[in-house]
Amino acid sequence: MPGSSSGRARYLRSLADELVSQASRVRDLIGDRHWLSDGAHKEELLRAVLRRHSPSGVEWTRGFVVSPTEDACSSEQDILAVDTTLEAPLFHQSNLAIVFPRAVLAAISVKTTFRKDELVDAVAGLSTLRNVAHVTAAQPTWCGVYFYHADSRADAPAAYRWLEDALRRAPVQRPALDASDQAALGPDAVGVGRDQLFLLNYEEGESDSCRVRGFGLGLICVPKVAGSDPLVSWRFRGPLAEP
Repeated sequence: MPGSSSGRARYLRSLADELVSQASRVRDLIGDRHWLSDGAHKEELLRAVLRRHSPSGVEWTRGFVVSPTEDACSSEQDILAVDTTLEAPLFHQSNLAIVFPRAVLAAISVKTTFRKDELVDAVAGLSTLRNVAHVTAAQPTWCGVYFYHADSRADAPAAYRWLEDALRRAPVQRPALDASDQAALGPDAVGVGRDQLFLLNYEEGESDSCRVRGFGLGLICVPKVAGSDPLVSWRFRGPLAEP
């Protein structure tokens, strides 16, 4: 049946397969001679897919987020979704942009293999964006991490430990406009290839609490909770940096 949910699921899986199948082409040809070029290739692959499925007013680029009121700048973000209908970037040339927080719809960190050190690095980079935006952004910018491949040594308990450790290492600041507002401790989602997904929910009224739901197939086995869907719900409380 055209347009059925099963057909849409196959279409989405094909996009993931397309990403993974193209990801290793640079490394296959040059080996480990230049990891920077290999990483840039993987980032551009994901940006290209996102461009094809976004409104014309959204620009997908890499770059930095700067505060309009303070001398503060994020680390370089692998992928930024910029709403150019709201505000033009301060600088945009050669696929590099510098923007104010209010124009940023989303930020994504792109990594090759799902490992603890890579996850810690990704969360730390995204936290710099959140800490720049905390003064002016009305809502937290959506942030995600995408890994092309899973690590065969990573089981579900290890993945959850890595997430908690990464979030505790890079605390974010409470919104300056209202310190009682809900604050995101870290990214909103972490995806691994086509088969694993972790969704992080920052609970209303508890600004230092996080609930993580993990969905998994393949290398990371997420067990079933009795009588429920195949997911694990995991919750922890973490420290926040002071404004």
